[in-house]
Amino acid sequence: MLLYCRECFHEIIDASSIIAPLIQIASIIIASFALGIAWKNLGGVKKSQALQAQMNIISLENEFIKNQMQYKMVVDQYSKSNPQDIDDMNIKKVNAFELYITSADKLASLINANYLQYQFPKRDWKSEYIEIFQKVKIYHQGEDSIIPGKDQMIRNINIILLKWNKSK
Repeated sequence: MLLYCRECFHEIIDASSIIAPLIQIASIIIASFALGIAWKNLGGVKKSQALQAQMNIISLENEFIKNQMQYKMVVDQYSKSNPQDIDDMNIKKVNAFELYITSADKLASLINANYLQYQFPKRDWKSEYIEIFQKVKIYHQGEDSIIPGKDQMIRNINIILLKWNKSK
């Protein structure tokens, strides 16, 4: 059997011309070219993901600022409201408070995500956001209304502040 295989091998080699090795070399070159294109496209995907993460942060920051302004306006109106309007103003105040706190907590959740730390390794998130989150925590503790699940509203803020305080 071994003799038969050797004969087949020699026959194939002898029968083939230079075309077979050229086809193999061309296949290697084409595969290398395709690998280069795929590598370049993956770099574009990484840049696209970084851009999308930045847009998400900007969107959440804008939502947070809008909700913060709304909450401050409602608190101001609440302090100036008539006694007969106090119930309606209290509902508006609680709703504005919930939106403000939850938008801040969403922002903290995004900032605390590992992929965001990986995409922006040089960005100092702590110096940018620690005062904001501390202020949100103070507002949260100062709100005297009874809201179901109020303690869980700033769960991500507490996590990130604890993490940042440990890293001092």
